[in-house]
Amino acid sequence: MFKRIIRVIIKRVMGDGGLLNIDAHLGRKKVIYMPYNTYKLLLIAGIIISALAFSCIYNKENFSIAPVSASAKQLENQEDLITFLENAKSDKERKKIFEDNRTIINSDFIIFILKKANEQFDVTSIADKSNNSFNTVIIDHKEGDIENLIRKYRELACDNMTPEKLKSSEWKEISKKLYNILFKDGEKYMKKRILVSPHKMLHYLPFQVMSDDKGMMLVEKYDISYLPSASVLKYCQKKNTLKKEKLLAFDLGNFKADELPSLPGTEEEIKAISEYFPLKEAYSGKDMATEILYKKGGDFDILHLATHGILDTNSPLFSSLVFSDRRLNVYEIFELNLKAYLVTLSACKTGFSEDARGDELVGLSRAFIYAGTPTICSSLWDVSDRATSELMKSFYFHLRDKNKTEALRLAQLDIMKKYHHPFFWAPFVLTGDWR
Repeated sequence: MFKRIIRVIIKRVMGDGGLLNIDAHLGRKKVIYMPYNTYKLLLIAGIIISALAFSCIYNKENFSIAPVSASAKQLENQEDLITFLENAKSDKERKKIFEDNRTIINSDFIIFILKKANEQFDVTSIADKSNNSFNTVIIDHKEGDIENLIRKYRELACDNMTPEKLKSSEWKEISKKLYNILFKDGEKYMKKRILVSPHKMLHYLPFQVMSDDKGMMLVEKYDISYLPSASVLKYCQKKNTLKKEKLLAFDLGNFKADELPSLPGTEEEIKAISEYFPLKEAYSGKDMATEILYKKGGDFDILHLATHGILDTNSPLFSSLVFSDRRLNVYEIFELNLKAYLVTLSACKTGFSEDARGDELVGLSRAFIYAGTPTICSSLWDVSDRATSELMKSFYFHLRDKNKTEALRLAQLDIMKKYHHPFFWAPFVLTGDWR
């Protein structure tokens, strides 16, 4: 039903032969003028598709979310408890739900939920079975101030990098400020494994880069992964096959798609990681067509896409991945039938702009989760070709006998020894099931 609705709306807006080209790449947008009725239809379509796509991940059968109530008693499992806690309207309600159901806590991780409360944030940590606790920490800073710090950090350490920026250490002070605001007061509740559920601009900050008062970065202390929302965790875990033997890889290589540059380093990257898999297929340059992903994607444990990703902050479902034949839009990813342990977007570029709010990142993750994969590894900024190739080789090396977050953390520490600046080692994050 969901797929039919998408097709009908897209056909109504675009027509049988029409082509809509909405592009936001590295913050530079192509503005296309269109008749008002077409614009109105597109706006309505975007709202309908977004509502369906972002809700259906919770329940594939009827697109529903369980209502939140402080009187909820004896929930069936920990995942349901997490959903209720995340959606509770007040801290008092969260505590009541937790006390009624504390006996079902059985995890070995912390879920770190950041939510806006008036003009501030509060942090809810749902603790593990060792202390069976539930805590809320109020972040006494305005949302705008935190967003400005994140923008400043990205300006200094991530975006539009130059040799001068790479030599500068200004980013370190911002890293400490963000730690003191977002993490310090809640760190006493943290365990080795942390699952972060961010809010808006916080989607663009890898928590691994924050450093404590002693100058130690969080990547040196914790295994950190992310969730589009805490309630998605149970769906990710149900999809996890824990199999990691078969690799299907795509790399853009020397192929030039439209105005985008080629990625010659991706060919060596695929060769390097392929040695860790007994069964593999790789498609490079002009051979990496979307048809192959549709036909073969469901037969492999790991999908590795070394290509450009274009994130559209205005219309997240029109964000896309670049293949040799065309761009694969996010709304099309929902139609894939995957059974993958992991999807890696190793050269994905984020179209970061002033109005970025994280919806485009959440949309891409949710699309792949709905399509059948429990975890997505993707980047938060334009990546270094050489450093990424080395990081991916180290990541898959460690993944042979480690879980995903441990493998990524060890790979990042490996790259830090050679390239200390976070621009090189920190762009990649894991979203979904950490196992």
